Amino acid sequence: MVTVDAVAVVAVAVDMRALVLIVPYFTLLFWVPSGALAQRSQQLLYDRLVIKESAVTQLKQSIENLQVDPSRPECANAVAPSSCAQKLMQPVCDIEFGYSKGCNCKGTAVDTRNYVIKESSYVGTTDSDVKAEVCRLKNVSAVFPDLFGKMIEAGETKWIYYGSSTGVLANYPGILWPRESQESTDCGNLYDPRVRPWYMSASTGPKNVILIIDKSGSMRTANRIGASKDAAKAVLNSLTHADYVGLVFFDSTASSYKGLTTLAKALPGFRKRLADAVDSVEPGGGTNFVDAFRAAFTLVDSSKEKGYTANCHTTYVFLTDGEADSPLQEIQNRMRSVTPKEHYFIISIGTGTKVKELQDLSCAVNGIFTEVGDAPPTWNERAYLQFKAKFTQAMSKFQRYYALMKSICKQENLVWSEAYSSIPDVFGPIATAASPVYDKSQRSDWPWHMTGVAAVDATVCDLYEKAPDTPKPQWPSTTVGGCTCASSYTYNGKSYQSCTEDDWSVPWCATENCGACMTESISTNCWDDCAPYGAKAVVESELLRRATSETCTDEIVLDECALEVLRDDTSESTTSTQCRDYWSKIGKADQACDKTSEGYKKYEWAVHGKKPDFSAPSWAKSSFQSTGDMRPNFDPLYNDESKDCTCDSTLMKPSCTDAGGIIVGAIFGILFPVFGVIVAVMVCRRRRGSMAAYNTNAGMNQQGGPIQMTGGPYPPPPGQQQPYMGGQPPMMYGGRQPQPPPPPYPSNQPTAPPPPYPGVAIGQPVGYRQGGPSASAMSYGKS
Repeated sequence: MVTVDAVAVVAVAVDMRALVLIVPYFTLLFWVPSGALAQRSQQLLYDRLVIKESAVTQLKQSIENLQVDPSRPECANAVAPSSCAQKLMQPVCDIEFGYSKGCNCKGTAVDTRNYVIKESSYVGTTDSDVKAEVCRLKNVSAVFPDLFGKMIEAGETKWIYYGSSTGVLANYPGILWPRESQESTDCGNLYDPRVRPWYMSASTGPKNVILIIDKSGSMRTANRIGASKDAAKAVLNSLTHADYVGLVFFDSTASSYKGLTTLAKALPGFRKRLADAVDSVEPGGGTNFVDAFRAAFTLVDSSKEKGYTANCHTTYVFLTDGEADSPLQEIQNRMRSVTPKEHYFIISIGTGTKVKELQDLSCAVNGIFTEVGDAPPTWNERAYLQFKAKFTQAMSKFQRYYALMKSICKQENLVWSEAYSSIPDVFGPIATAASPVYDKSQRSDWPWHMTGVAAVDATVCDLYEKAPDTPKPQWPSTTVGGCTCASSYTYNGKSYQSCTEDDWSVPWCATENCGACMTESISTNCWDDCAPYGAKAVVESELLRRATSETCTDEIVLDECALEVLRDDTSESTTSTQCRDYWSKIGKADQACDKTSEGYKKYEWAVHGKKPDFSAPSWAKSSFQSTGDMRPNFDPLYNDESKDCTCDSTLMKPSCTDAGGIIVGAIFGILFPVFGVIVAVMVCRRRRGSMAAYNTNAGMNQQGGPIQMTGGPYPPPPGQQQPYMGGQPPMMYGGRQPQPPPPPYPSNQPTAPPPPYPGVAIGQPVGYRQGGPSASAMSYGKS
């Protein structure tokens, strides 16, 4: 930035009359960009998000309006290009999607005329499921390239795709699934779109999830602990930035992760630490169900008191292989004291579990029970991968539970995922705009059927560059609760002089008599979340706001027939309705759901949609066929067409260097000042006479008044809309219009927008809260 001293030097170099021109010029120069550019930057972010949202809306509406009934007999002959083929149908080398040897390091092979199908029988997807989805999309094929063309015009060439509720992915442009080598037979065998962040965000909504994991000694049997770890990590990976998460391990006693006393925001970094904690668990000890649920309930209650929840439904996922005293009384006491927005998913692993007792427990608490058994006794890669995928699906069954709620309430919200790594990872971290897709063909008083989720990607780098970059606060900084961080403090014996993410999902610091107090592990006994800053904070805050805008499912309570449809979908131990025997046993047979009733049929439609008649000859005669060569296949990165090409497949990932900021800085910081000086000098020289004849009245007009000097262009008056500035295309699609931008975040205005992290709003009185970084290890039960 040019300083006053620099201006003075310039003034001496030219003369005093140049100074008269230069000072107003520089004053205007540095006054205009500070507000106008920040406002424009905020609007650029909104415009970019709206372009993606409009594209998703068009894709969603096209699928809903043009979909073919998948139960039609001709669907049995459906074919589509496969992402696991050796070659694409009509490949072109596109530099926007990476570099590969097959394209001489000048792009990656994609098919811009066809979408490709990605499916895997390992995750429970059948040939009939694939046929049904290919047939459903028959009339939508032309929509993909049309949308893609419009996005090219808008400077946005990223993936467009649709994931079905049966595990089928339709991806455009077509691309071959990456492999580790040409010889590899693993073509994303465990890839399941239903547990990806974009799908979970659109199909479930905000929620609290508490994993309750058995780590007793019996979990060593048949590597149950290993399978449990994999399944638990898959669930953690499926959570989103709109969720809150807690982790409880139990054997003879129960304890939360790091002794935390509240749930935490399920941000990627924190989920990774939870996954590491899961990996480090060593089985041993007995089994205590009662204390396991007590620990989980205490965690949730404390979170509600301190404001660390999603303010929505709560899911308990309970996994065990053992036998112990029933927690029924504990749970029923809980159900009498809280709202019906808490749900129980009980999973039995292994052959030694009392399956009937756990099944009856789930019926008594309006829960969902799943039995997954043991891994194959002898090593078989395919059998083990299928078992692992089935276990993961059992742990993630709450997805269908919440999807049914959305179908009942007919919620069509469009959401944004958090930043995450895509599969395949071409663009680096991305965020996804996604919306549920429905079949709305049944009666108006019936629920819709969620067929899947439509999605469009955006690179996070691009969003950061469009957002205003708020400066890093000076230390000690202010927290989201309006407290001031202690200049130095200790936590669990370790010293700090800045914010830290130790044992928590967002940066936090110690505070003095403010924030969450009564935390003995912190030297000041108090702490609070640090206020976020920078373009990243602005983007994360806006994505989260758009992911939590609709909460219709808050008022939905699933009845017995709805639960039975979900139970029948998961149960392997029974036929017919899962809980009929339980209700009869306790003398309440009238509470059981009749599978022939309209109530059962409408929810069966909502969960499963129209099922083809698999027994019909047309459906049974052949398995799904995909076009292209189905020999062992490989990514173009390993294509031998250019053996001498040395290629780094990561070169195409966008750089987050702020080139736009550099250009703008150069224009405003260098070129304009130089131009201003030159103009001032030229004007002064043109008007210069002898220094002795210098007359301060020489600038008087004929009326005797001074000549008006205008430095323009001036910014529009306060409140007047800024003119559109070139460099970004206009919005290309219909759909949701840009929303008026709030003040750049964080704001120095009296009322700041909601922070992207948990906690109270800036300026709000802060009470004593206990949670977050552990006060002490939380344990229950026998020692």
